[in-house]
Amino acid sequence: MADNSVEANRTFQYQRIIFTLQIGMIVVMSLFFLSKGHLPGIDLLGLTLLTVFLWWARDRTSLLNFAPFLMLMLTYESIRILALVPGMGVLHVTDLIGWEETLSGGTIPSYILQHALSAQPYTWIVDLVANGFYMTHFVSAIALGLLLWVKRRDHYWPFLLGLTVLSYAAFLTYVIFPAAPPWWASMYGYLKGQAVDLSHSLLSPGYIIATGNPVASMPSLHTAYPFYIFFYCFYLWGKKSIPVLILPVGVAISSIYLGHHYVIDILAGLCYAIVAFLCTIWWIRYKLKLSPQEQTEALATV
Repeated sequence: MADNSVEANRTFQYQRIIFTLQIGMIVVMSLFFLSKGHLPGIDLLGLTLLTVFLWWARDRTSLLNFAPFLMLMLTYESIRILALVPGMGVLHVTDLIGWEETLSGGTIPSYILQHALSAQPYTWIVDLVANGFYMTHFVSAIALGLLLWVKRRDHYWPFLLGLTVLSYAAFLTYVIFPAAPPWWASMYGYLKGQAVDLSHSLLSPGYIIATGNPVASMPSLHTAYPFYIFFYCFYLWGKKSIPVLILPVGVAISSIYLGHHYVIDILAGLCYAIVAFLCTIWWIRYKLKLSPQEQTEALATV
């Protein structure tokens, strides 16, 4: 028995060292990307999570509990390939511009924000804050998922169910209705007189053009995710979660300011988030047949 204990301790020491080296390598790679003006891709984030989950999981079941996040990231990353598939479909550009101008009275909001906030003493601060909000896209969903896993495990899977419904509904929309973002439309001359550029991004324009997704403007998942997160937090914690609203509002404004989305994309993302959230609540209340008392008790345990 003692020998087994010693061997288990030695194994743990090896695992800890190897795990530390692997995570350290990912950190070094991330810093290298950032030093070159590039944001580590979602594939690197997926690699990080996979490494953590593999070492964290003590059995197959534990790993499967977190596998859906990895699947969502891999699917999201593969959507970019659709832009290169022959016969993908007509890329929607002018119709989005027309809807946006109708909604905003003839002027593109991204152009308005960039024109008003450029070349100001505080522009660098605005850029920093906007990029910070915009880059929380998938990380915020993972953060809430981990919080629920630790604090409210009974809501981990319902939350993940809604997130999956939301994600796949958006992915299918990208296939059926590929739509270009403002920066792409401006780059190819569709926004003459109302140019929207990528100069406010902390990432190099060349990197965004090379890695950006020209078919995933409508709906805005960058906005849909944080709105869904807020709805779920409000469902669980009520008024205590009001500060979370800063996240989706900040991401929405940042997405427009940075030239990645139209207002119409934001509204579509909000609608997708509402539908996904309502589907989740329906599942909890009716499909799982939780009584009002059980729902109240669940909320009271927070």
